[in-house]
Amino acid sequence: MGLAQRQEPRRLLEAEEYRAALIAAMTLLETTLREHLSKPAREAVRRPMSIRQLLGLATEHGVAFDGHDQVMGWTKLRNDAVHTGKLVTRNDAKAVVEGVERIIAAL
Repeated sequence: MGLAQRQEPRRLLEAEEYRAALIAAMTLLETTLREHLSKPAREAVRRPMSIRQLLGLATEHGVAFDGHDQVMGWTKLRNDAVHTGKLVTRNDAKAVVEGVERIIAAL
């Protein structure tokens, strides 16, 4: 994964594109977990693992991080933004982007 892809959520947050920042951050988290766990890319499999399954597998493999419930809350925010068009606040986007950055830095 390239540096530009890792920086995209932060760039979008700074550009005040809160919905896009939240979606990009969650996509980055899922992609990073898949790579870290040696799982194929989402588009390469018929039935990709959910974020909940990826988090469980990460825990089984000794990748420990705080905030499992928090990540599930972020997933709900992302799903609401994608499927219902619900507005994403600056505070929500900032919390997700910064939280994803912390998780990725700890991997």
